[in-house]
Amino acid sequence: MKRIIKKISMIVAMICSATVAQSAVQAGAPLIFNQVPKALYVPVGFDSNDNAQVVFEAQFENSCYRPGVTEYSVDYSTNSILIQNKAQKYDSDFCLMVILEYKKEVNLGVLNKGTYNVLFADSSGGFQSLGAINVNEASTTSADDFLYAPIKSAQYIKTDPKKNGYVELKGVFTNSCMVMDNVKVSRPSVGVVQVLPIAKMLNKSDCRVLKENPVPFTQKVNLADFGKGRVLIHVRSLNGQAINLIEYL
Repeated sequence: MKRIIKKISMIVAMICSATVAQSAVQAGAPLIFNQVPKALYVPVGFDSNDNAQVVFEAQFENSCYRPGVTEYSVDYSTNSILIQNKAQKYDSDFCLMVILEYKKEVNLGVLNKGTYNVLFADSSGGFQSLGAINVNEASTTSADDFLYAPIKSAQYIKTDPKKNGYVELKGVFTNSCMVMDNVKVSRPSVGVVQVLPIAKMLNKSDCRVLKENPVPFTQKVNLADFGKGRVLIHVRSLNGQAINLIEYL
């Protein structure tokens, strides 16, 4: 009997402890709300067999805010992309007055041909349109129109504050016959600089996969002729995962 009473007491104690812990989590939980970004950047050139994406940046005005999850849905009846960008506000006794910027990529997957209005949910329950994305009909069954170089990282480097800098691309070739061919750069819209690093295959009979010793490469891309302003630098890569930088030129 004493053993049973002791076991029941232990179970009750565990339940009470779990309840207290859960209450503590709930008590410290942040307020979650929809935040409309300050800017939306839309790369161009997506086809109906690409993973389309948009990039946005937002900011907080003190340290008691944090980014939350971002969800989206596609409404084909209205050709609309509805995005909920969740933010979290913590009820802290001390909030440091600083500007906290962040960016997010929203991978939309494969979309049908068309122009889609991109809307963000606001804190009042409505939606605000920040731009549009155009998806062209695919002209090839291949994943891309070009053989992109396998870019692993990109960095914008500016050594002179009065002049535009350059983008340093880094990657590795895992085929002995793959080399860099050229880099196409354009500014298709005010807020986007598009960088297409294109590779080529050498016409050799002894091409092989380099599993253990891939060949690293670095490519510098000068942006001197592409204007000023805050832009998205959108870099395509062979693996389909574009690299996105938001910088002041």
